[in-house]
Amino acid sequence: MNPKTPSPYTSQPYTNGHYETPLESSGVSLPPSPPGQVPTTFAADPPLRGLGPLLYGLNRYCLVAMPVSRVILLVLLLFTLLAALGILPGHWITEAISILLIAGLMTLSERFRRRQYVAFEPAPLPVSHDVPLQMNEKLAIHATGLLSVEGRYQRYTLLPGFYRTFATGEHALLCLVRERRWLGLLTWPPEETGMWYAFVDPSDIQRLTWGTLRYGPTSMPAIAVEYRLELPPGPRRKRAVIRHEMLYIAAEQVSDAGRLYADLHHNLTADKILTPLSAQH
Repeated sequence: MNPKTPSPYTSQPYTNGHYETPLESSGVSLPPSPPGQVPTTFAADPPLRGLGPLLYGLNRYCLVAMPVSRVILLVLLLFTLLAALGILPGHWITEAISILLIAGLMTLSERFRRRQYVAFEPAPLPVSHDVPLQMNEKLAIHATGLLSVEGRYQRYTLLPGFYRTFATGEHALLCLVRERRWLGLLTWPPEETGMWYAFVDPSDIQRLTWGTLRYGPTSMPAIAVEYRLELPPGPRRKRAVIRHEMLYIAAEQVSDAGRLYADLHHNLTADKILTPLSAQH
């Protein structure tokens, strides 16, 4: 394993300078890694191509410790002010163009932010005989949704990670935020680098749907998991809050996505399954 890639199973220092509580200490029993096991390798981050990925990049990468989208809005606001004062040529025409650009950027950003910068298309599930994962199995995935670490919560889109299910039945996503740059100048917030997690108990799953997840030109088979999430009390919350969240779990291979679906589907009641079986054999 790369020295900068922390293992999700042991307490390792992260680039943001904190230690994450090992899963063993949280009451979860994990089997020891077998001798000669292939090191865990996280998938590559998807490219920022297409409108959705571009807007995601503008809202997540930073310039002078500020999201690029905010920097662009401040520059456009400055142009608007200078045009209104007659300092820039064009006067009201320049002012109108700047206002339209501000409105367009804010509208598009909000539209794509609400759907987490992806598009999910439900589809019939291919007929298969996939079985749930064994306790010591894990599958490479890309996660889109609300992840957490040490009481902090953050939304990510197509974040590389691994999926597994514990002996208790709880499903876990263990994802990695790398140090990365965009266009050689823009950087990812350094305090976010490291491991981020999502844990879903089968009893909290509200809906399960098979389909295709699109992120610009990137397309993957995926499962949409609508689930109930309890946010514990914290600095911004005086009491626990119950929320309904949507988590998209995508895999690069249809066979892996089929295993994911079979594992998530296991022990769910029929009213929570929205995926019809395909008639093809």
